[in-house]
Amino acid sequence: VHTLERYGVKARMAMSIKEAVDSVKEFLPDAILLDLAIPQERFGRPLQLGGLQAVKEIRQIEGADQLVVIALTASGVVEIEQRLQEVGITQVISKGFDLEGQLVSMLQRVLNLKLT
Repeated sequence: VHTLERYGVKARMAMSIKEAVDSVKEFLPDAILLDLAIPQERFGRPLQLGGLQAVKEIRQIEGADQLVVIALTASGVVEIEQRLQEVGITQVISKGFDLEGQLVSMLQRVLNLKLT
């Protein structure tokens, strides 16, 4: 969040699917940077790839159907590519990326921004 704010990007952080969905309802952003491993619980146990559920719920919010969603994942993208497309993930970045480089470059490209 702090890195993005240094570039003039207004950013909010959510630590769960509920927080992410509630945040988008309050403030429709230009883009979402989402960790696919965001916690999701069912029957008291965390589930993997809770971020997919978050995107499904966010896409149902009025005005969020075309929102840019950039997913962070430690998984191989090829392994889950079809699932990502089905829920509407716009771009994917593998964890371990250079935030100053790859993320900022991607935001500039998908949002047509000039970040300096």
